Amino acid sequence: MPFEPNVGFLANIDDRAGQLSGSISEPNVYSSSSGTLFSFLTGKRDDRSVEFAKVYDGDGDFAHRVDYDGALSSDGCRIEGIWTLEDWSGSFWMTREKLPSLEGEIEQTEVLVR
Repeated sequence: MPFEPNVGFLANIDDRAGQLSGSISEPNVYSSSSGTLFSFLTGKRDDRSVEFAKVYDGDGDFAHRVDYDGALSSDGCRIEGIWTLEDWSGSFWMTREKLPSLEGEIEQTEVLVR
């Protein structure tokens, strides 16, 4: 397999009783069709087990799905696991960061995919 760069993305995740939904944006390092790629997130959390899919919206030449399977840390601030896309896979980690907003604190997640 050719070298693939590490790509970080920004995920906004809503967890409602273990049902995950959200949106993701990331720099487009694969083509020049657009500067940023957008996708939506859907999945589930069961205790410390986390599974979700990132599905690209079709802009920027991307309209595929990447699956993520990971474990949530005991403090709830980090997820580590494996991503898969067809026959490719790699490791990922996500950290949660609380940011101030006008309505109180919001959570934002930074992700590094290897």
